[in-house]
Order: sequence, then structure tokens, then C-alpha cells
Amino acid sequence: MKSHHPEADQIVRRYIGAAAAPAPLGWGLDGVVYPHPTAHTAIKIHRGQDGFGNELAAYLRLTEHGVSQLQAGGHQFNVPVLVHYDTADRLIEMSIVRPPFLLDFAGATIDDPSDFTAEALGEWWDQVASDFGDDFPIARDVFWILVRKYGIYYWDLKPRNLCFS
Repeated sequence: MKSHHPEADQIVRRYIGAAAAPAPLGWGLDGVVYPHPTAHTAIKIHRGQDGFGNELAAYLRLTEHGVSQLQAGGHQFNVPVLVHYDTADRLIEMSIVRPPFLLDFAGATIDDPSDFTAEALGEWWDQVASDFGDDFPIARDVFWILVRKYGIYYWDLKPRNLCFS
């Protein structure tokens, strides 16, 4: 079966020293995530420099503060821990987390609230509220905890990234 991610497959094969890339755990706009075959970690190969830079900056900030879990609204979310990174290959290796979790920081900004207009920001919050339904207050708390404690503006606030169960 031919891969849909040949460049990422090549990078991960070289990184883990294998003849074939493992089957991806997942993929999205920002990159492809593979399981490390022996280390029980995940390896994300980013498609672009911006997403890689954003995600690396967020993980470095979280590492600086020793964050592996985040508590909000009576819930404790597991956060991947940075294991290794390679800027040349836009690669981040991180611990694998189980639900409930918070992951995927490629869309985050550090110490920068972004240039959203008030209208665009309102529409974004409306979409987050719609996506999370009754769990919206907790999702909102996660966003503001990341901003206030760590300076991370988490713009990819979606149920697949902030998973409750």
C-alpha cells in the first residue's frame, strides 16, 4: 500500500532506523504522527516550518514549567512531554498520552494573542462553544489557564485536541 505521506515516512524511517515507516497514529493539516516502535513515544513530522515552530515553542514552554498535566474545571488533562526535537526535519518526539488529554500545539502562539478582530475572535469563541457544548466552560478554562500561566494562546481548541474521555 502506497503512503500518502512519503516525505514524512522517509524522515521517520531515518529517525528510528527502520526499513519501513510504522503506520501513522494520525495526521492533519500540520503533519503526521507516528508511534516510535520501541520507545513508547510519538513522533510528529510537521509539513511546514510555522506549525513546527509554534508547536516546539509551546512544548519548550511547557517543559520549562514541568507540565505533564493540566487541571481545569475538575478535570485533569494529560499533556504530552517533549522528548526530542530536530529542527532540520521539523520533527518533535513526545510522550504518548491517553484521554483525557490536551495535545497538538501547532496552531498555538506564544505570548502573542494574535491579530484577530473582535468580530473574528467572537466567531471563534462561538465555534468553540458549539464544538464543546456542555463542556464549553471547561474548554474556555483550559484556554485561559494556558494563557495566564504559560503565555500559550491555544487556537486549535477542538474536541479531538482537548479530549475528555
